[in-house]
Amino acid sequence: MKYYDQLLEQMTSYYTNLVACAPDQASDVMIRLRVLAAQLDTYCQQAEETARQAFFDTATGEALERHAALRGLIRKEGARAAGLVVFQRNTPAGYQILIPAGTLVQSGGPEAMVFATTQDVIMGGTLISAIANVQAVEPGSRYNLQNGSITVMVTPPPGINQVYQLTACQGGSDPETDGELRARLLAACRDPAAGGSPGYYQALALAQPGIGKAKVLPVHRGGGTLDLVVYGSAGEASDSQLAGLQALFRDRRELGIDVLARKAEELPVDLEVKVEPEEGWDYGGVSAACQAALREEMAALDMGEGWPVAKVCQVVMSQRGVKNCKVISPAADVSPREDQLIVAGDIYLERMGVGA
Repeated sequence: MKYYDQLLEQMTSYYTNLVACAPDQASDVMIRLRVLAAQLDTYCQQAEETARQAFFDTATGEALERHAALRGLIRKEGARAAGLVVFQRNTPAGYQILIPAGTLVQSGGPEAMVFATTQDVIMGGTLISAIANVQAVEPGSRYNLQNGSITVMVTPPPGINQVYQLTACQGGSDPETDGELRARLLAACRDPAAGGSPGYYQALALAQPGIGKAKVLPVHRGGGTLDLVVYGSAGEASDSQLAGLQALFRDRRELGIDVLARKAEELPVDLEVKVEPEEGWDYGGVSAACQAALREEMAALDMGEGWPVAKVCQVVMSQRGVKNCKVISPAADVSPREDQLIVAGDIYLERMGVGA
């Protein structure tokens, strides 16, 4: 917030009342008042920023990380996606071909995603192909590629003609945002992670890179069992993430407790909504804003959290330029199981006609 104009007006008014004469705009007094108002404006903004960073529900950046550290939480780094590729020749070479670790391959298209092999691979003299593990050169959810995306060799090994992607590359996630870290911090305050409590297992899972949501289901498989249902930051959790969680809880679980880490089941929900824009508003822009808001709201849902029809109306009507709306689908509230997560399916918006 800028305080300059308010401060200058107050100081000018005070000066005028004190000497019974308003200062001339070009006078030395007015110049001094402007300089002083500018400095005071800076100090006021610094004080406002200090107050904002003093509370973790409004703090950002390093200040938020310090608040989180008081609860034993650390901002999660991004994770690198991984998958399998196949290096291939047209005919057997008759000799062994080394594909060294660090061999670079990438996806096609204007925005190339670069991956590197993680270990040395030998293609036998009688073979025409060899499978290699690859990992993204940097963290990020944009490296989660569908099968067939990697087709280019950046550093072609001698004797290799082509490369193609064998499996989807998964597990990539972006570094934790301020909003995500703040949500974990608030959850830790509401449900302290005492040893053996559901909050303990949930907090430990959410602290792992690439894990975006987690829910604990005690005695779900009977006495002495605990199911940890997780969902990745960029979609379904990968098998490697589940294996990592299983190994983590094997050493840190309570004695006599059987902990099972498993994926949350996605429950896609399609939306069909008729929207009437306010007079003078472009329907295309209003429709795009409504669709983005609906996807954002659904992405914030937790496992087992329902999606009422009224929520669709609330989200749409809260967008600027919307005069009225009518939800066609879903026809009724959606209530998932406790291990299911509602995700956005197809979202279709149609302009509301007269009398609709």
